[in-house]
Amino acid sequence: LWGNTVPEFGMYPYIPKDQNLYTGIENKLLDCRPCSKIGFQKCPRGHFKCMLEADVQKIATLANIIKRD
Repeated sequence: LWGNTVPEFGMYPYIPKDQNLYTGIENKLLDCRPCSKIGFQKCPRGHFKCMLEADVQKIATLANIIKRD
């Protein structure tokens, strides 16, 4: 789940090499993303839309798939 950083900056989750679990979820339509390489605890613009407008249903679906496997 990508908020204020992006994989293109070299920020990836730790996943063991024998597991194929990487599926990125990010809002690519925001003009303020990315605002940081490693992320901020507070949004520089004060809205944190990159996380608050994330597709919760998609996140839940992917989490259930990973949990099941």
